[in-house]
Amino acid sequence: MKMTKVDSSVISSYFYNEETKALLVEYNNKSLYLYQDIPATVVKKVFSAESIGKAFKKQILDKDPTPVRIK
Repeated sequence: MKMTKVDSSVISSYFYNEETKALLVEYNNKSLYLYQDIPATVVKKVFSAESIGKAFKKQILDKDPTPVRIK
């Protein structure tokens, strides 16, 4: 599994599995979270946004998913 690096003040990198709709996010503080049932359209919208952090908050965090802390 290869994480995709991003230019964000909040998120360092991510990995998305389209089959399982699982999004793994590594934050800049090195914590790692798994978000489940995230549609591919949302992932594309978030990681192509001008502000990834703001888009992530609006499209994923504000939707109240229950992430699993990995690290």
